[in-house]
Amino acid sequence: MTVKDLGKGLAKALVWLLILSLIGLVALYFLQDLVVYPGRGGYRGESAEWQARISAVASRGYHLFDFEAPGGRRLKGVWATARAGTAPAVLWFHGFGENITEVNTQMAALHDAGLHVFVMQYPGYGHSPGEAREGPILADAEALYDLLVKRDDVAGGRVLVGGEETGSTVALLLATRREVAGVIAVAPTPDLATEVRSTALGIPVALMMKDRYDAAAVLSSIKCPVILAAGTEDRVVPPERVEAMAAKFSHLNVYNAMVPGAGHNNVLEIGGRTLVESIQRFLGVAGK
Repeated sequence: MTVKDLGKGLAKALVWLLILSLIGLVALYFLQDLVVYPGRGGYRGESAEWQARISAVASRGYHLFDFEAPGGRRLKGVWATARAGTAPAVLWFHGFGENITEVNTQMAALHDAGLHVFVMQYPGYGHSPGEAREGPILADAEALYDLLVKRDDVAGGRVLVGGEETGSTVALLLATRREVAGVIAVAPTPDLATEVRSTALGIPVALMMKDRYDAAAVLSSIKCPVILAAGTEDRVVPPERVEAMAAKFSHLNVYNAMVPGAGHNNVLEIGGRTLVESIQRFLGVAGK
């Protein structure tokens, strides 16, 4: 084979690589919801598996919550009443790969910290109507926050917001829209592109994403206290990235609670009592 033939073969290979890459990018654009919202299709509300999972949640003393928001849409989730009866509340957002039947460990840690806990079911997930999109999810989060601050059993109307992985991004964005008492961000994801990029083999997904959830751009506008809880073994959002996030806040009430040995999805599970105590110390300053 001559150098000329080798050059032609390489050129053809590059052309086909470009064509296949473009096809892949187009496919990713139209199928990106499968990557961004992988939990929305699991255990639909009418299935026997869903009902069994909901029963398991109820057996822990957690209750299904359903109310009608302005505009007639239904907002759903799970509520755990604080043992003290009257206490601060946390509005919690699970990762986009989960639904409300899979957050028992997260709820238990927050409940042990003395909080009322409400976990919101995203539209399009489980038994919630609607479409999983950034606009509807944030609108439902605002409506739920507005409901919680008016509850008589929420001490002083103090409502924190929080979440795990992509749910933490929703919480951070909500903190720029409402005067929340504080934010608890677990395995915090600064923007959706960071989370998706870890499963997209390096493809530049940020260029084509319909929903961006770009909390990184607004961190400096969040004025309430913030706790960042992350695992030392997290490969999606490693400790140094969490430290970089903390530096972007414009105030000093930012706490890093690094959990030794935890990865991206088990911070609350492995953190146990130590993390609960960190949250309780955080509650001592939240809302000041």
